[in-house]
Amino acid sequence: DMGSNNAALVIEIPEAPQYVSLVGEIAVRSAADYEGQAESLKVIKAFQSRVVEFFRGHKARAHAAHAALCAEETKALKPAQEHEARIKRALVAYTTEQDRIRRIEEQKLRAEQQRLDEERRLNEAAALELEAAATGDVVMREQAEQILAAPALVLPVVVATPAAPKVVGLSFRETYKAEVTDLRALVQAVASGAQPITLLVPNQTALDGMARALKEALAIPGVRLLKDRVAASR
Repeated sequence: DMGSNNAALVIEIPEAPQYVSLVGEIAVRSAADYEGQAESLKVIKAFQSRVVEFFRGHKARAHAAHAALCAEETKALKPAQEHEARIKRALVAYTTEQDRIRRIEEQKLRAEQQRLDEERRLNEAAALELEAAATGDVVMREQAEQILAAPALVLPVVVATPAAPKVVGLSFRETYKAEVTDLRALVQAVASGAQPITLLVPNQTALDGMARALKEALAIPGVRLLKDRVAASR
């Protein structure tokens, strides 16, 4: 069936002389050349239409078959994908909760450390002040004042939380995205040089639409009108 269709397609191709000029440069040096090439253009367009029509049915059937296969694939995968998503959410929730517990414990231990350090410094300073009052030693009094004025000692705190079991093939990673909450502020930051211009992308679709609507009247700072002439044939 395909072979017969291809044979019919070859028969419909125009004779070679009408396409010889397509091999090399096409030169239009006279009105006669202009009219001749315009007529050739019509023949070429007709041939293109026949080719498109020939493949239309095959493409439609192939597209329908592909769509049906994709639908069956999606249907078969959906339950497993939904189950996978639920498992991942549960695993992430567990690790996130463990991180929260660890941070709370670290804050408690850090606060206790600060309390103990503050108590120690007060006791040391009080002892020095008592000694200084009893002996009249000015240096001890100054040492007591220095102890009280010294910043609190904050040591790093590490809390061991129950570790999740090691599972081969399972890992976690942090993903980050940026969200523009104030476009005007972003534009101003780029315009002032505080941020790189690569953060902004021109809306080419909108610019082309304005160019088609306004034509030579287009006047936008930083934008140049481009005009090109193309041949159209039916």
